[in-house]
Amino acid sequence: MADRLKQTMRRDDLIYRFAGDEFVAIARGVLERDTASRIAEDLGRVLLKPFSISSGIVQIGSSIGVTICPSCANISGDQLLQHSDTAMYEAKRGGRNGFRFKECYGRS
Repeated sequence: MADRLKQTMRRDDLIYRFAGDEFVAIARGVLERDTASRIAEDLGRVLLKPFSISSGIVQIGSSIGVTICPSCANISGDQLLQHSDTAMYEAKRGGRNGFRFKECYGRS
């Protein structure tokens, strides 16, 4: 999955496995909701593609939390992850294979 996600992101973006079945993607310089939505849709689409494991073909779904944080925001990495985590759980409650936004307003 990490390889699929990496191929979807830009070369300078970051993607890593956070815990269990959770991944974090950091798309630097993305400040527009439309751009973030396109990235979330692309990630969700690549995760839906079936793949093979030893016991057969598997298809998974995803719930994606998105936070856009302007450079003037004064929040920690932990707070940023918390915003995204909240958005992810909102996406899960809304049904699988979707994404939700959690705004980041912390400003210095």
